[in-house]
Amino acid sequence: MGRYRRPATIRRPWLIALSGLAAAGLLWLLFTGPLQPVVVYLRLTAGIDSYRAGRAGPQGMAVPCPGAAALTVLVIGQSNAANHVDRPSTAPPGRNVMLVREDCYPLADPVAGATGRQGSLWPVFAEDLARRIERPIAILDGAVGSTAIESWSSRWGIAPAGLDRRIREADRAGHEIGLVIWIQGESDNTRGTSQTAYAEGLNRVVARIDALTGETPWLVTTTSLTRGGKFSPAVRAAQQQVIMASPRIFPGTDTDLFDRTPEDRHDGIHFSRAAADAIARDLAERAADILGEAGRSSTPGSARQLTPTAG
Repeated sequence: MGRYRRPATIRRPWLIALSGLAAAGLLWLLFTGPLQPVVVYLRLTAGIDSYRAGRAGPQGMAVPCPGAAALTVLVIGQSNAANHVDRPSTAPPGRNVMLVREDCYPLADPVAGATGRQGSLWPVFAEDLARRIERPIAILDGAVGSTAIESWSSRWGIAPAGLDRRIREADRAGHEIGLVIWIQGESDNTRGTSQTAYAEGLNRVVARIDALTGETPWLVTTTSLTRGGKFSPAVRAAQQQVIMASPRIFPGTDTDLFDRTPEDRHDGIHFSRAAADAIARDLAERAADILGEAGRSSTPGSARQLTPTAG
């Protein structure tokens, strides 16, 4: 009779343990570690988490692009600049559009090109801003959830993942970027990014986008709040530092003021519909001011007081 041999899986349990550790390490690299920007690149290249062109707009039908008649707004950042509001907006698109490749679709949630399948700031923002400046608004949204400043500023950042191509496509459709809005900072709060590192990273992002769009005005929000009402003094200070250093980078809404759950944040991080609408209207007023269309001198959104606990 042959000699009995135990199955290899029983004889070598250390292989199972080693395989488990290797798998856990790979997941960390892909989703929270140094390879996370590469994953974002592949997700966007493959079209994952992006709104499909065939579903864009209320009827899924392309409309004529307004071209130079419109103010074209580039939106970048993380999930609160994308489609992660708890409910879609009911704001009518009017003449406002979202850009998909070289085509235009009526502006509606979820907005093309950004992650998420829920609501966003941008239909309400566009409706309010279009009324103020008497021009249609075209939205090019490239925001990606969970991204840190490094995801945007590093060599493997978001711009090589198709944002540069989308900006060129918009330009070919007659839509030159006239305003950039940056809403990001929550992931860097969680990571403990220093003021110096964040400011340097955001300056690299500005330089990268400028190379594609020219020197356009920017609205940079003060954004860092994470679950538990914790904000990052370092990230907030870095955002203010970048704003103060350039005459064409202006303060956007202090989104950390919207710190109540569930009134302002439906899950502790992402905006509720009510908070999103308030922020959208505040951004529209600020945008009209800096574009010289409204002639206002007030600072919108200054009534609320910042009270969350520093993280």
